[in-house]
Amino acid sequence: MNKKFNNRNNESREDAKKRYGGFIKDTATGRKTSFKQKENKMSVFVVVTHYMYGKQAEQIFASEKTAKENINNRKDESGSPTIEEFSVEGEKKSENHVFIAGSYDRANDIHNLVGIYGNYDDAKKAAVEHGIVSKKEIK
Repeated sequence: MNKKFNNRNNESREDAKKRYGGFIKDTATGRKTSFKQKENKMSVFVVVTHYMYGKQAEQIFASEKTAKENINNRKDESGSPTIEEFSVEGEKKSENHVFIAGSYDRANDIHNLVGIYGNYDDAKKAAVEHGIVSKKEIK
């Protein structure tokens, strides 16, 4: 995951703070989040599989090392597993569980990973209509 601040205007983080009054808007939930809150979010490492035209989160890990061990110990290599780092969005309700939001791609009849959320309500908003939310344990 790219740790740098990116936006479509390619402005610096400081300029964006001034422009948005120190807040950014979470596109999934519509809530305003301070830059400080955004920078201090919990990160998780997700084993992502790529099936057909979509990607799904298989397992969630607290460290990249354990995620790599999981991929190396797999016997089944279907789905081309990779590891991606995600920030847990929204207020976290449980220390060892997260919610995975998936949007529905009607043309290909598949759910695609949207993001990782700390609570069900934020994940459901991100999944939108016909999307799916699943609860996963952080290993």
